[in-house]
Amino acid sequence: MDIQPPLTDHWQGREEELRQISGWLQDAGVRLVGLRAVGGYGKSALAAKLCETVLGFAQILWVNFTQAHSFGLWAREVLRLLGAGDLEASLADQQVITFGVNYLSQRRYLVVMDNLETLLQPGGEWQDGAYEQFLLRWLERGRQTVLLLTSREQPQLPQERSYWKDLPGLTVAAGVALLESRGIRGERAELERFVRLADGHPLLLNLTVGWLKNPRKSAAPEVSYVLRQDDLYRFEQIVGLHRGDREASVGKVLAASLARLEARLRLLWQELSVYDRAFGLEAAQAMQPDVTLEELYRLVDRSLLQELPAQQFELLPLIQRFAQRQFAQQAEALTQAHEKAAVYYQQQCVPLEPQTPPVALAAYLGLFYHRCELGQYVDAWQLMQARTVADEQQGRYSSCEMFLRLQGSGSDRLKLRVLYERLVERWQPANRYEQNLFADVLQAIGEVLQFLKQSQEALSRYEAALQLYREVGSRLGEANTLQAIGEVLQFLNQRQEALSRYEAALQLYREVGSRLGEANTLSGLGNVYRALDRVDQALDCHQQALNIHRAIGARASEAQTLWGLGKDYDALEQYATAIEFYQQSLEIYRQIGARFSQAVVWQAIGDSRTKLSQISEARSAYQEARTFYLEIGMEESAQECQDALNELID
Repeated sequence: MDIQPPLTDHWQGREEELRQISGWLQDAGVRLVGLRAVGGYGKSALAAKLCETVLGFAQILWVNFTQAHSFGLWAREVLRLLGAGDLEASLADQQVITFGVNYLSQRRYLVVMDNLETLLQPGGEWQDGAYEQFLLRWLERGRQTVLLLTSREQPQLPQERSYWKDLPGLTVAAGVALLESRGIRGERAELERFVRLADGHPLLLNLTVGWLKNPRKSAAPEVSYVLRQDDLYRFEQIVGLHRGDREASVGKVLAASLARLEARLRLLWQELSVYDRAFGLEAAQAMQPDVTLEELYRLVDRSLLQELPAQQFELLPLIQRFAQRQFAQQAEALTQAHEKAAVYYQQQCVPLEPQTPPVALAAYLGLFYHRCELGQYVDAWQLMQARTVADEQQGRYSSCEMFLRLQGSGSDRLKLRVLYERLVERWQPANRYEQNLFADVLQAIGEVLQFLKQSQEALSRYEAALQLYREVGSRLGEANTLQAIGEVLQFLNQRQEALSRYEAALQLYREVGSRLGEANTLSGLGNVYRALDRVDQALDCHQQALNIHRAIGARASEAQTLWGLGKDYDALEQYATAIEFYQQSLEIYRQIGARFSQAVVWQAIGDSRTKLSQISEARSAYQEARTFYLEIGMEESAQECQDALNELID
């Protein structure tokens, strides 16, 4: 019987897990603690580290189930090693259970049962039912001693007096520290990128270390060598020593867990892997209508799904990639799974009105993702642009794209960037019409990047869009992009260059008869003139823009121009007048549900109130702005408001 824990010589990270699980082990009311994950996530290593650091136990005993020992053999050996002596061979299992529970209750021991899944049949039943009887009796009557279990699968046991911990990969910082401690070199960004690709999977990281340090495989232990490979799949096949197997690999370890799953659940698990976000029972039933919540929890018990709050589930990234790679070999079934997911999300889509909660965006983003996976690129893009409300006025702001601009959070914008980048990577436009749409996508990515203040990347996308618009002869697209480039250059304080782009855009808009584009560009010109201290010209441009916006009923643009007029009067130190324009802008933004813009305007009101020494009103404005910023996940802007609040003196 193997009673040696694994070495922890290269231990890194897991501080939070150590703290939490040590607390459970020290809890006088806890009799069993379990660590659950698929192979290679470091369950045994964490248990070994706990044995080295935990206090308060008279003796710690480790048993590694390299094979399915009978309960009688295991129990007798454990009791002997803990000082109970040799039990009579004639004792039946029930007698050994009674004696064992009584003996373990006399002193405080820590007994580790490593790789417990070895004792389970593929269906989850115990190979030797005496183990289950012992654990049930122990949870009911045991005292003092704690059992620490590690397993790829969680056995069916009562929840009372026990805790189970799902083990994810290492954090990026811990993964990088592990690589560096083992002599792997590279730029910090490259090391971090590899750890993310590996999902912090300790076995994959350690096997890759061995591979890189083998002079027959690599000239130097540089992580850049790994990142030059075509596919991380290659590194899931790297072999090394793990649990006594010299030919162990991550792929082999994961395949072993999958092989124990019945065919129907294996297919369900593969189908669920196509979801790019957390899902619940209803989404699972879109794949297989008769699936139950209990079956999803069976996948959780086998570490193939992770449970989230509110009965939501997801796959860890490395596990998901493995599942998708397996599923890719069944092209027809994979396509059907994406089609089912697309139907499910389409049924979840609701009209995007100002009062609609932003969480409604998830269905549209999910549908977009699956249409891309199905190669329906035009449909995916048009989904984001289509109005979802029939009313002419409300409909202007009801597309997914516009709703996201007005109400979406920073994290929503980041998700949108990932989805749009995926579309650009895969889509090969077949004609001029599709090329024009492709340029629209590039411009949309630029807008997201600029919102995230990644201005140089935004400019790169805008320039690519501009070239494509010119190739297909889209003068309106060209004008839109020139205006967008002007906004970025203004943000970068390159004001003369910004003026040049705005003026070129303005000429094109007037030639093609786009009054909205003309007005928006005039508003942008006004902002540049103000920054150049040419406030009279700024006021003239903003007033022209305002007149057009009101004439064509462009409410969001009207609000933006009113804000610009407020900034103009603020520059003239006419703060009361500035506040009047800000309040007009704020009212429109309220009506159309633009949370980010409301935050910006409230912050501007706070600044003007402060300059007027209206401290109470300024405090209220900054608090409103801070609340909106926090709601949409813009913590830096929220901190700016907090700093302003801290500086206010009554």
